[in-house]
Amino acid sequence: MRRISFFILVFCFFPLANVFSQKFAYLDSEAIVKLMPETQLAEAKFEGEVKGMETQLEEMQVEYNNLYKTYMENTELEEGATGKWSKAIKQVKEAEIMQLQERMTSFQTTAQQTIQEMQMELYKPIYEKIDAAVATIAKERGYVCVFDINTILYINPEKCDDISADIKTSLGIK
Repeated sequence: MRRISFFILVFCFFPLANVFSQKFAYLDSEAIVKLMPETQLAEAKFEGEVKGMETQLEEMQVEYNNLYKTYMENTELEEGATGKWSKAIKQVKEAEIMQLQERMTSFQTTAQQTIQEMQMELYKPIYEKIDAAVATIAKERGYVCVFDINTILYINPEKCDDISADIKTSLGIK
């Protein structure tokens, strides 16, 4: 009976001992990304594209404002006044304004999607580079898990190693 109790005890506590001997680490990926030279290039390209889309939208807004202003000025004219639009022309002008509104809305939606996709595309190689450095350091040092301090609620720094500086060194960042 003693032997059975001993084996049960060993098998129950052996996994716990194994868990406590595992090594964990963490890093601050946002701080590392900000320091990478690739980030500045990505941000410059991203900002250029965003600026171009904003310019296009502003041009559409000016066109809309001009159409609307002309429409409102014409509707304020008295019946029979020179330059007063007929019902047919008024309907055409209303349709033009509505079409422009729809184009602007469609452009905004497409621009937002394009911006999100572009941001992901530009930053993907940067994060892949960090991931590769993390994987290399984790394997070399025997870490079981490496956490990103930006995506986890709490890390006990006494029980985990901060490898941010090691990642920066690995990536050639000072």
